Amino acid sequence: VIHFMGGGECASKDECDARLEQNLGSSRYWPDSVNFTAAHDDKPDGWWDSYEQSITQDWGLYGWWLLDDSNKTNPDMHGWNHVFMPYCSQDLWSGQQHNPVTPNGKGPAAADEGYVYAGHLIFRAILDALDAE
Repeated sequence: VIHFMGGGECASKDECDARLEQNLGSSRYWPDSVNFTAAHDDKPDGWWDSYEQSITQDWGLYGWWLLDDSNKTNPDMHGWNHVFMPYCSQDLWSGQQHNPVTPNGKGPAAADEGYVYAGHLIFRAILDALDAE
């Protein structure tokens, strides 16, 4: 299961700049790790709501339970390999830029004023790393 974290795109300088200060725009804001295995029989009533809320608050994930390796919350795919691909490229996983461009991607930009939309390149690098395993 490969879970692409969503996040949309940014289409203006203000929008792109605002996202640079959060996990949708920079890996600096990612937690060191995330435990997607939530289901345990010894949990008290109501634990699920707070657990789901904490993951959603930290990551904004939808469908994160597909990465859970518990048969209780993910009965169909709990035994599969799971890959979570955090989102930070602002380009719907489609960018192939190596050099900074303007927020709309239509022209070159100075390194300190542009954005590198490299979502597709990130995706390919992850697939290459998985293939090497």
